[in-house]
Amino acid sequence: MKKTMYFLLAILFIATGIKAQDIITLTNGTQIQSKVLDITPGEVKYKDFNNPDGPTNSILKSTVASIQYANGVRTLFNEATGDKARSGNFVRGNRSDEYKSSGNKEYVRKPGHKGGLNAWYFGVNIDLGVSNVSTSDPTYSSSANTYSAVNFLATYMFNPHVGIQFGLGDEVYNYDVDYNANSGSPGAYTYSLTYFTIPVRAVYFSNSKERVGFYAMAGLDFSVLGVARDNYQNNLSTYYSPSLVSPYISCGVEFRNRNDRVVWMIGPFYRTSLNNIYSADATNYLTAGNSATINSVGISLSTMRKYGRSRR
Repeated sequence: MKKTMYFLLAILFIATGIKAQDIITLTNGTQIQSKVLDITPGEVKYKDFNNPDGPTNSILKSTVASIQYANGVRTLFNEATGDKARSGNFVRGNRSDEYKSSGNKEYVRKPGHKGGLNAWYFGVNIDLGVSNVSTSDPTYSSSANTYSAVNFLATYMFNPHVGIQFGLGDEVYNYDVDYNANSGSPGAYTYSLTYFTIPVRAVYFSNSKERVGFYAMAGLDFSVLGVARDNYQNNLSTYYSPSLVSPYISCGVEFRNRNDRVVWMIGPFYRTSLNNIYSADATNYLTAGNSATINSVGISLSTMRKYGRSRR
């Protein structure tokens, strides 16, 4: 009877000991019997299960595939990064990364960065720079002057890297023109052109997980003339094209906040009008058969904020 009791106690002791251990499975298939102490952003710290009073060991979290805890909960890691694979209720207890289960259902945390999958962003774009008129007409010369634009944009991200944006805004060109003596109206004039714009652009982000990355933006801006005046406040709208189609290119650095809900972008831009900026009536100022375009360069500043939750 005593032998049977001792035998049962031994089995119970062994079973309890096996259950009390945490099993760390590495990406190469190796299993480590351990007592997990802490999980940091880069490491997993543990003690050898067979030597609980020994030194604390640590391994790179990127080499860990999963951890089977003594309480039966299993945590899966991304083999490439060591991040948690799924999302759910996260609790902090004796271990820094411990997950709880409800019945047979296991909960695992989402990665912190959502990557902008199928997400809407709304924001504003400001361009500041210089512009000039480029023409083949020999009757006048122009000097570069100021250019500014403000656009309110909506951006839809198809995936963490590629999206499309469109919006409404306005742009203002200011430039000086010196007409030669043989032109229809010799002398020096300052012109101010205001256009209402509808930008349609594709946007690309190089990363989906880091705080800092690279962006590129390209598209067409469709502009409708609002007001055209000279330095004498004369309305010259009839002399200018009622609409412009302008290719737009910008690239630079993008910054994200911790939860990826806000993105900032800064970089140079370039734009040029495809069609002639003058209407048919402009022959009073330009020699017939010549055309002109507006070119602008400068710095683009943008910010956009995510609306709602990402769809997956």
